[in-house]
Amino acid sequence: WKVGPNRFDDEESGHPTKSDGTHTSDFPTVKKTSSTTPWQRFQRLPPAQKLHEVVNSNQFDYTVCSAIILNSVMIRWQCQYNIDVVQRNGEIDVPSSFAALEYVFCVIFTIELLMRIACYRTKFFYMPDWKWNVFDSIVVSMQLMDVTMELFVGDTQRVSSNFNFMRVLRVLRLLRIIRLVRVLRYFQDLRTMVSSIAFSCKSLIWTVILLGLLINIVGVYLTNLIADTAVNNPGILAEDDIRMYYGSLFATTLSLFQAMTGGVDWNDLTHPLVQDADLRGQIQTLFVNADSDRSGRISLEEFTAALDDPQVIDCLKAIEVDPSEAKGLFALLDTDGSGDIDSSEF
Repeated sequence: WKVGPNRFDDEESGHPTKSDGTHTSDFPTVKKTSSTTPWQRFQRLPPAQKLHEVVNSNQFDYTVCSAIILNSVMIRWQCQYNIDVVQRNGEIDVPSSFAALEYVFCVIFTIELLMRIACYRTKFFYMPDWKWNVFDSIVVSMQLMDVTMELFVGDTQRVSSNFNFMRVLRVLRLLRIIRLVRVLRYFQDLRTMVSSIAFSCKSLIWTVILLGLLINIVGVYLTNLIADTAVNNPGILAEDDIRMYYGSLFATTLSLFQAMTGGVDWNDLTHPLVQDADLRGQIQTLFVNADSDRSGRISLEEFTAALDDPQVIDCLKAIEVDPSEAKGLFALLDTDGSGDIDSSEF
């Protein structure tokens, strides 16, 4: 009973009165009750109200969240156990302790789902959190199906690999790890972070499209550059690195994408291009040093005389040509047999 500005309790009768002192029967009699504990107040509630209080309590959410985390830990533990056993014995032998824990978690999550359905009834599927409720129902149904088939057919891990239906159930068992997503329901900060990432996906899509356009432009340029260079130097496409990274437009585009995302180190991609440029520069320097009369062509005599120049010898060694084989190299380059070669032949 809340006393208003014009109402107060008559000390003798205990009935509410108006300011003029007259009793009124419009207000209930104020009853003084002794203090009760939360547990005692909970016991006095009707069954439906008790269920509602339990399902909507923080303790219930924390308990379910802890069960989800423990179940995820168990699945990880079992996964590691399976791969260790297969490496040692060549087959999977699941101990009974894993099966017992599986049944325990199945019972816990089934009871939790049934309690929520009993509490909200038809509202369970159209309340604000109905998407989470549908997600829970699907995951629990998958687990019940797996446990039921295991009881009636046998352990799915020991069934023949040709039994395709059991393979599907085995996959469903592993997919129960997605139940860990439910922890987002109980941690507001984590859910806020995930929501922020989800809402930024639109901007992310346009960013990816922009990067794709830039990669495509640079890829077309590099591929054409390699093709133009191969016209005068066909051997460039025979190099493994050039052919692997820049042998086609798709390979060039993929190489650029890998360099951007860390799939391939950018130094590995630039090394073939820089190496080819350095090699062409060294060959050009060798030709200029050998062309003593600056005619744009070198004869066998000029080439032989240039072999005494230490700089020419260094250039030959840089392109992995032995100076003793230089005359034979000149004969190979002189394709028209004129006795001298120009810069393009060289």
